Amino acid sequence: MTATSPTSGTPVIASPHDILAALPVPAGYVNVEKGKIEVDGEGAVLIRMERADKRHAGLGGEHFSAVGATSGRLKGFVRMDLALRDGVLPS
Repeated sequence: MTATSPTSGTPVIASPHDILAALPVPAGYVNVEKGKIEVDGEGAVLIRMERADKRHAGLGGEHFSAVGATSGRLKGFVRMDLALRDGVLPS
């Protein structure tokens, strides 16, 4: 469930566990890690997904990761996918 902050208009996520529902997780990825961390002085949840076929698995390999603060704010995400290497960067 995604909502908008009344003060900044910035999208927020209802809980860190809603990250996967709010982001475009690529097909064929499975959860390999989920843990509590601290970001910007507040608690957060890190979710890391890797390819189900284990191609380029592990640190430095293909993955989709997201970090959500316990306040529900999305703190960041990354998608490292070999299929995107020749793509055009967003403007």
